[in-house]
Amino acid sequence: MKNEKRLEYINIRKHINDKEEKSKRITSKILSHPRFINSSTIGLYASLEDEVSTDILITESLRLGKRVYLPKVVGEDIGFYEINSLDELMIGTFGVREPISNNNLSDLDLVIVPGVIFDSNNNRMGYGKGYYDRYLKDKNCYKIGICFKEQITDNLPIDDYDIKMDEVVVD
Repeated sequence: MKNEKRLEYINIRKHINDKEEKSKRITSKILSHPRFINSSTIGLYASLEDEVSTDILITESLRLGKRVYLPKVVGEDIGFYEINSLDELMIGTFGVREPISNNNLSDLDLVIVPGVIFDSNNNRMGYGKGYYDRYLKDKNCYKIGICFKEQITDNLPIDDYDIKMDEVVVD
């Protein structure tokens, strides 16, 4: 059930128009969000081609003096590692851009989380590897999922280990 839904929404996302414009709207919403404004350490992600683009959000966060951390796969888990520019990324696991830094931090103020699908109850479905669920399990940070509105469904099949977002921001 989960895999079929995941594949359906990966296909839906692939065919969304105006992703760049929609990504800019989401970026504006995050940059003006009180949780973002009041956070000093922020976990972001380096977006893949069909995802909400995060490059402007990363660059603006750094320009505003935020300490920015991006995920890197280490074994079966992810850790968040500090970057000072987009030039400090290399292609890593699954073709995702990852930090070259070894300076990681486990207590972030805010984490911006990607997903394949979110529902109206702030539940999230990713690619099925569980990296974010394991990472966020014991964390106290505020969690904002970001996606295009076409990636929202009424409700998702969830398991006990699935971590719910505090909120989801769409275009």
